[in-house]
Amino acid sequence: MVCPREYRKASRKGRYAFTLVELLVVVAIISLLVSLLMPSLSKAREQTYKVRCLVHLGNLMKAHATYASFSNLYLPGPDGVVIWPGIRRPNGIEACIPTSTGLLATTGVMTLPEMWLCPKAKYPNPGPWYMQQNAGENAGGWTEELVKKYNYTYHFTYNSRTFLDPKCDARADCYDYVENRMRRIDTFPYPARTILLAEENTGMMPWSAEHYQVLNDPWFHGPDWTEPRHLGTSQVGYLDGHAGSIPAYVTLFHDEEYWPVPPSVPE
Repeated sequence: MVCPREYRKASRKGRYAFTLVELLVVVAIISLLVSLLMPSLSKAREQTYKVRCLVHLGNLMKAHATYASFSNLYLPGPDGVVIWPGIRRPNGIEACIPTSTGLLATTGVMTLPEMWLCPKAKYPNPGPWYMQQNAGENAGGWTEELVKKYNYTYHFTYNSRTFLDPKCDARADCYDYVENRMRRIDTFPYPARTILLAEENTGMMPWSAEHYQVLNDPWFHGPDWTEPRHLGTSQVGYLDGHAGSIPAYVTLFHDEEYWPVPPSVPE
């Protein structure tokens, strides 16, 4: 007996339809797979950011070596990053000065401003809290509107031990910046272990119950520390030209492991 056409259509439709329970099981399985994959995808994305940061630092290290090659082997120091206008530095937010003012840019060695930026930096600009933490004269003429307008232009800053007098002890008062303290690249005994640039904390850094350190200059000094931007590590560039990772919260100014000195420095 041949079934009517309408009956055959209905039979096929019923045979291939999913029940509500089957749909819920499929959704549950997909959700489980997504939840299992998300940590791996997140880690892969973080690893991509880390690699990009290392590439940027590697390019900056090559730029410093190129600059030294035509400047009698002298490193540019913090002026390689930015040069502040006038004699007196602006009090605060120096990290908003364009890197196009720095010696690496003006000499044509590094003209790509994006090389100075890290894709994982937490804050695009100082934000209104800068005015709250730096009231009165300490604000240096910056208004809340200016603070919101100008973004950070660099996230990699100098280890100040690479431009201070090599005889300067970490406990001594050797911080005052003067031009003749720029160092020759051949005066460092262990360039492969000496950090030149590192990821300084961007934004507010609480280093005591009452005080906040703000990224506002192109170098590490005192309590400045390396920020844990990449899977709990910070990326750095070494004097010999390579880039790598070190632990977070390292105070480069005080930690001789990252700017090793010879047993004795000649007078």
